[in-house]
Amino acid sequence: MNSTTSPTPPLDPEVQGAVRAILGHIDLLSADAIPGIDQVAWDALAAGGFTLLNVAEEIGGSGGTVRDLAAAVHEAAYACARVPIVETAWLAGPLLSNVGVRPGDAPLTATVAPEVWLEHDRAASGRVVGVPALRWAERVLLLISDAPRVLLVDPAAPGVHMETSNNLAGEPRDGLVLTDASVEWFSVDRGQDLLLRRRGALARAVQIAAVAQRVQDMTVEHARARKQFGRAITAFQAVQHRLTALAGDVVTMRAAVDAAVEAEADDRPDAEFLVAVAKAETSAAAGRVASAAHQVHGALGFTLEHDLGAATKRLWSWREEFGNESEWRAAVADRAAPRIWEWVTA
Repeated sequence: MNSTTSPTPPLDPEVQGAVRAILGHIDLLSADAIPGIDQVAWDALAAGGFTLLNVAEEIGGSGGTVRDLAAAVHEAAYACARVPIVETAWLAGPLLSNVGVRPGDAPLTATVAPEVWLEHDRAASGRVVGVPALRWAERVLLLISDAPRVLLVDPAAPGVHMETSNNLAGEPRDGLVLTDASVEWFSVDRGQDLLLRRRGALARAVQIAAVAQRVQDMTVEHARARKQFGRAITAFQAVQHRLTALAGDVVTMRAAVDAAVEAEADDRPDAEFLVAVAKAETSAAAGRVASAAHQVHGALGFTLEHDLGAATKRLWSWREEFGNESEWRAAVADRAAPRIWEWVTA
């Protein structure tokens, strides 16, 4: 008797359900209008272990897989929650696991810092810009390439000055100026800067796909409810075409992201290529999804009183972070070129 095994879903449905239950209270408009981290949501997620997924249990993390972490990130992005799960678990977490430093419960972030250097053993100087969620973070991990090393920095420490800035969605993308600032540092393997960029790209791709799904859900709901000339606007062919195109982009995004998450979780040799495809596809389609949604909503979708803008501003912001579609399409081409004849003939 033959038996078959169901494939492992790219995103863990149990994690998705648990995070969805925690974040179900969030109202997009009120959440978007109040700057700063959603502390209630963060504390609930931290209590459930979701903010340290895929961080080694030996140093106080929750363990889990990339699939678990992607599921939590997907649900947080779908809710447009102002919580730095990506920055804490996906960016800083693997670096902390690498050097054996306990993360604690507070938010963290990490970035590559090519213009920061060690003056002497425990003091650093230089500047870094556009650090995701820096304003919400208790500590920031700066990857410098001279040795290479990870610097563990307290943003409130003497010799550290923060330059505040936001992305289009109002999320903090601040800078740091270090002047002979006291830091802890740890040696790491070469190539960690490229790995950090890849992790960031995959995380943003997961987030874009999730918000695109949210945008589609809102747009379909609006089109069914909105009446024109005595019937729902879904009856009009032009609207049907826009909704179909939007749905096609959302499905393509999800397929690309699922493939990349699966490859990354299984540590497959094609993971780097599939992450490049996922970020290229989600970044490219983000603008089309936002455009289609706003066209179906009409002027209503551009008002401050409507939820749509809270979602589409994230699409427009995240598509540019950790490399836009042009950069990742070039990466796809570079990786595909040596094997293109093999793929065609296969």
